[in-house]
Amino acid sequence: MRKLITDQELLQILHMVINERVIDDRLVYAYFLMSLASLIADYCGGEAISVSPPAEDGLPWKVTYQWNENLPEDGGVFANFDTDISVDEWRMDATTDGY
Repeated sequence: MRKLITDQELLQILHMVINERVIDDRLVYAYFLMSLASLIADYCGGEAISVSPPAEDGLPWKVTYQWNENLPEDGGVFANFDTDISVDEWRMDATTDGY
C-alpha cells in the first residue's frame, strides 16, 4: 500500500523535522536545510549559497540567499525576511557582484 500525503501534511512534516529536531546529526541537518533552501530557490528565485549552524549567541540555523535574475523585482517570497537589508539593497549588491 501507499500513503498519500497532502501539501498541508507535507508542511506539517517540515515543521516536525525543523522544530522537533527529527534529524539529530548536524551535518545531515545542514544538508537537509541546503536541499530545502535550493528547492525553494528553484521555484521562487534567488540562489541558496550557504547554511550556517546556530551561533553561540543563540541565533538559529541560517541560510544565505543571493539575488538572481529569477527573482521578481519586489523580492518575491524573501521580501519580508531579514528586513535589515532592503530588497533594493539586496538587488543592487547582486548586480555589483555581476549576477
